[in-house]
Amino acid sequence: MKLIPITALALSLATFAQAGAVLTIDAPPATVASGDSFDLTVSVTPGTSDLINAFSIDLIYSNFLTVGPSSTPTEHGYFLTNGVYFFGGSVGSVSTGGLSGLFGISDALAAGDYLPAADELFDIQFTASSAGTPVVTVGPGSFLSGPDGSSIDITNVVVNSAPEPSGWLTCASGWAVVTALLRRRRRL
Repeated sequence: MKLIPITALALSLATFAQAGAVLTIDAPPATVASGDSFDLTVSVTPGTSDLINAFSIDLIYSNFLTVGPSSTPTEHGYFLTNGVYFFGGSVGSVSTGGLSGLFGISDALAAGDYLPAADELFDIQFTASSAGTPVVTVGPGSFLSGPDGSSIDITNVVVNSAPEPSGWLTCASGWAVVTALLRRRRRL
């Protein structure tokens, strides 16, 4: 009987183990007016066995947004202090209507070095040239690589935003189950 809560906990923790890296990008504001500016941060969480040595990220964004004022992203974290080079990308257009891109935002670490833990890669400032609903996402050409040059799977791109009510409900339900199991265990 006591084995059930321990097994349930082990299974739930196992589901959090990642097979590949996860990129996280801040959500843009819901709407912007002409002249509004906002910053977005791009972070990476390595998978359980990933040794990330380099990155190249493509950002796809609404045409009415411009990258500015410095026109390049600002590098952060481990890559800022240990990176061999940082390239802020080059602006281009996307074949899908209404979108532009900043391609090849990249850096690499010295041979044998790798990102030790989850970390911010860079942030970037956008300015709206007109009112609208901004879209910013990671492009399909983005990649991470290991110290030996091997490709590391990006298993998910997460957009940081406030949780929806259903997310809060799921979280509360999970805590209720854990609380009930702990109370039951104390009674035994």
